Amino acid sequence: MLASWETLVQKIDILRTTFHFSVDLGVWVQAVHKIHSLSPSQERIDHPNELKSAVKNFFASYVPSTMDAFREPPLRVRVFSSSNNTRHLAFLLHHSLYDGVSIPILLQTVEAIYQGESSEHYPQHHQLLPHIIGQEERGVAFWLPKLRSLRFNRLSQTKAPSPRRVLFQEIKVTFTDDAISRFLSYGIPMQCLGQAAWYKVLAKLTGSSDVIFGHTVSGRSIPDADQVIGPVLVRDILFNT
Repeated sequence: MLASWETLVQKIDILRTTFHFSVDLGVWVQAVHKIHSLSPSQERIDHPNELKSAVKNFFASYVPSTMDAFREPPLRVRVFSSSNNTRHLAFLLHHSLYDGVSIPILLQTVEAIYQGESSEHYPQHHQLLPHIIGQEERGVAFWLPKLRSLRFNRLSQTKAPSPRRVLFQEIKVTFTDDAISRFLSYGIPMQCLGQAAWYKVLAKLTGSSDVIFGHTVSGRSIPDADQVIGPVLVRDILFNT
């Protein structure tokens, strides 16, 4: 199984990707390495009941708190062996390398490699970048004329007593049961209800019913994106008046 994971890393470019901050340019850049060894770790546990806490500690051991943390691909694999000769494999993957759709594709690919059904061709994340960039350029061209006359009502700034503290403020917005039932009967998904609630919060904070906010959506509608492992996300803009 570990050999299958090593093969996976060599076949999927995004799993060999590192991230570096360019001080001169002021932006993050990514590098795809031709070769990268996964180097999985192993841990022995005395009793199967210790597996849950051992996996939890494994996940907690990787905290990318500095920019240097991404100089290695943010993928970790560990095998846990117990005294009854059972083994469990856990992997830790940073969100810079995947989206929600990627996980089942990744696991199916590992299984196919393990079963000797490896493909010679795997769609790569970088092949989608021209489509993603083009989609964003077309989106900007579409929205700029429509938002050119928009007057911003910015959120009021609250000075935190310490830069390390987080301030929480609760604002309740309500939808009647009848309204929610009507929304759902029209086929409106819960995500849209959440966006409507967020709009009402922003409208209350800004004192304006003309609200604009950014929203990230899946880019899986891009040609050949359905089997790509990687963060296939694009930015969209929503507005309410």
